[in-house]
Amino acid sequence: MSDHTNSITWHEIHQVVADGRLPDAEAEILIYDEELDDVVLGHLDDIGSGIQWIDDSTGDPLPAAAYWAKKPFPAGV
Repeated sequence: MSDHTNSITWHEIHQVVADGRLPDAEAEILIYDEELDDVVLGHLDDIGSGIQWIDDSTGDPLPAAAYWAKKPFPAGV
Protein backbone atom coordinates (compact mmCIF):
# COMPACT_ATOMS: atom_id res chain seq x y z
CA MET A 1 0.00 0.00 0.00
CA SER A 2 1.43 3.39 -0.91
CA ASP A 3 1.64 6.25 1.55
CA HIS A 4 -0.37 9.27 0.40
CA THR A 5 -0.06 12.58 2.18
CA ASN A 6 -1.85 15.86 1.73
CA SER A 7 0.01 19.09 2.23
CA ILE A 8 -1.84 22.08 3.57
CA THR A 9 -0.93 25.57 2.40
CA TRP A 10 -1.83 28.22 4.97
CA HIS A 11 -2.64 31.77 3.80
CA GLU A 12 -2.15 34.74 6.12
CA ILE A 13 -5.55 36.39 6.38
CA HIS A 14 -4.47 40.05 6.51
CA GLN A 15 -2.45 39.52 3.31
CA VAL A 16 -5.20 37.75 1.33
CA VAL A 17 -7.75 40.38 2.38
CA ALA A 18 -5.41 43.16 1.24
CA ASP A 19 -4.76 41.35 -2.06
CA GLY A 20 -8.41 40.40 -2.55
CA ARG A 21 -7.54 36.69 -2.83
CA LEU A 22 -10.23 35.28 -0.54
CA PRO A 23 -11.56 31.73 -0.51
CA ASP A 24 -14.96 31.03 -2.04
CA ALA A 25 -17.69 32.08 0.41
CA GLU A 26 -19.48 28.72 0.07
CA ALA A 27 -16.31 26.70 0.72
CA GLU A 28 -15.73 24.99 4.05
CA ILE A 29 -12.19 25.91 5.04
CA LEU A 30 -9.74 25.46 7.90
CA ILE A 31 -9.19 28.64 9.92
CA TYR A 32 -6.51 29.17 12.56
CA ASP A 33 -7.51 31.67 15.25
CA GLU A 34 -4.70 33.19 17.33
CA GLU A 35 -6.87 34.03 20.35
CA LEU A 36 -8.33 30.52 20.52
CA ASP A 37 -4.97 28.99 19.54
CA ASP A 38 -6.90 26.41 17.55
CA VAL A 39 -7.90 25.40 14.04
CA VAL A 40 -11.62 25.20 13.26
CA LEU A 41 -13.76 24.37 10.24
CA GLY A 42 -15.40 27.54 9.05
CA HIS A 43 -16.39 29.80 6.19
CA LEU A 44 -16.51 33.45 5.14
CA ASP A 45 -19.52 35.64 5.68
CA ASP A 46 -19.87 39.10 4.12
CA ILE A 47 -22.08 41.04 6.52
CA GLY A 48 -22.03 44.32 4.61
CA SER A 49 -19.67 46.02 7.04
CA GLY A 50 -16.85 43.63 6.21
CA ILE A 51 -15.78 40.05 6.04
CA GLN A 52 -16.32 37.77 9.01
CA TRP A 53 -14.53 34.44 9.47
CA ILE A 54 -17.17 32.13 10.97
CA ASP A 55 -16.71 28.99 13.09
CA ASP A 56 -19.07 26.39 11.56
CA SER A 57 -19.55 24.55 14.87
CA THR A 58 -20.84 27.62 16.73
CA GLY A 59 -21.93 29.98 13.96
CA ASP A 60 -19.99 32.75 15.71
CA PRO A 61 -17.35 35.05 14.19
CA LEU A 62 -13.80 34.09 15.15
CA PRO A 63 -12.16 36.68 17.44
CA ALA A 64 -8.65 36.66 15.89
CA ALA A 65 -8.63 34.66 12.65
CA ALA A 66 -5.05 34.71 11.37
CA TYR A 67 -4.68 32.00 8.68
CA TRP A 68 -6.91 29.96 6.40
CA ALA A 69 -6.36 26.84 4.28
CA LYS A 70 -8.39 24.68 1.94
CA LYS A 71 -9.87 21.69 3.70
CA PRO A 72 -7.82 18.71 2.50
CA PHE A 73 -9.36 15.59 1.02
CA PRO A 74 -8.56 12.28 2.70
CA ALA A 75 -5.33 10.75 1.43
CA GLY A 76 -5.71 8.58 -1.64
CA VAL A 77 -8.96 10.13 -2.86
